[in-house]
Amino acid sequence: QQVNPNNVTARSNANSSAQRIHDQQALVMLFVQASFYCVV
Repeated sequence: QQVNPNNVTARSNANSSAQRIHDQQALVMLFVQASFYCVV
């Protein structure tokens, strides 16, 4: 019973960090697109 909560916690932590990275990448892409349109 101890292994399951640990796995769930590790999985949720990995998901949250992956979501954070995905959000950062989305922000970077938005910034790049905005800069590109401003230049054009």
